[in-house]
Amino acid sequence: MIKLSRFVGKVSWLPLFLVVACCTGCAQLEQWTKPTVQGLVVAPSFTPDRLVVDGIDRVVVKNLASDIKVNPDALSPEVVAVLRDKRNEIKIKPGSRYVVHVTLLSNSVTKRTDDLDPDIYKYVTRTVKVNYVITDSMDADAEVWSGIIETSDETSASYKREKKQKKSDKVLDAVIESMTKSETYPYPEPPVFDTTLRWNFEGFALNLP
Repeated sequence: MIKLSRFVGKVSWLPLFLVVACCTGCAQLEQWTKPTVQGLVVAPSFTPDRLVVDGIDRVVVKNLASDIKVNPDALSPEVVAVLRDKRNEIKIKPGSRYVVHVTLLSNSVTKRTDDLDPDIYKYVTRTVKVNYVITDSMDADAEVWSGIIETSDETSASYKREKKQKKSDKVLDAVIESMTKSETYPYPEPPVFDTTLRWNFEGFALNLP
């Protein structure tokens, strides 16, 4: 068993440059690990300076994912919160230039098993796909940024078969195991939808100009 310990103490003695370096490192890590935007299209006029100066008017969310029931209106504030957290230099207020359109395309859960006798591994993966479009209200609502982001998370469980002593029991054991396999070696609970979706929103914020 691996024991985890928690360190509690004051860090006020740390040099300021070390704290700044840690924060910079976190920002770099996020940029390196951000998800890829599929089919990314960016208008030449949609520059980082333009986005910062003119800001985002509002976020509109639609849900086309039939495999999950969510209230789109409840998700708009979440997207705004993520944008403010990850890109606080971008102002978000009514009357600004750009409108963000967020469409949930799919939310799928898949299962797989790796049977490596005597070990059995069970995996459950959740994949969320979201389409993003930004329109310019000062240019007849022309699309200036669009693309699809896919994020996924995985849970796992491992089991070890007990070795059988009698060879004559192997056939019977195999039959019983095949009938009760799902109960004996259950799949773990799938990853949380809200967490996987938030990673998607964060990927969008980090991929903006």
